[in-house]
Amino acid sequence: MNRRTVLKSAAPSIAIAFPVTVAGCIPPVIAAAGSPDAALVDLGVKFDQAHAAWVLCWKEWQRIENKWQATFEAKGMSFAEHGAPAVNSIFTELGGDEASDANDAALALVQSIADQIRAMRATTIAGIAAKAKVACFDAVPMHEVVAPEKERDYGPQAVLALLAEIEAVARAGA
Repeated sequence: MNRRTVLKSAAPSIAIAFPVTVAGCIPPVIAAAGSPDAALVDLGVKFDQAHAAWVLCWKEWQRIENKWQATFEAKGMSFAEHGAPAVNSIFTELGGDEASDANDAALALVQSIADQIRAMRATTIAGIAAKAKVACFDAVPMHEVVAPEKERDYGPQAVLALLAEIEAVARAGA
């Protein structure tokens, strides 16, 4: 099995999305002091921060991945003819191993915060907003999140729009 096949088979588990608040488009929801969901909302803020860092790592990994693909194709190389070690050495030379490791570590942090949020029960709209971020993370592929809004498929666009509405209501304290 070659590197591309492995990456493609892993894509569904790693190509997950982030809420629109991470992009800085919408200010985070802040829980009022004494709110029953204060811990949940605080985790939502941490989720946003960790996710924003992951997005940067993911983009760098994708940049190197695309350059690696173009480089070995431009050299006329293939896994079948030249073997995985030769083709994968290009990835390593481009800094792909480090980028992949950074992406994995950043994603692990996001996932650990998301797991904590999933385990908590929301009792306020601010808590629901925190849980909605994680639902978006689970449901919308990363390539849809980083795409300009007008280029997104309808489904991901609708999910991200719903999250924005939930967060707006939560910020208004309704």
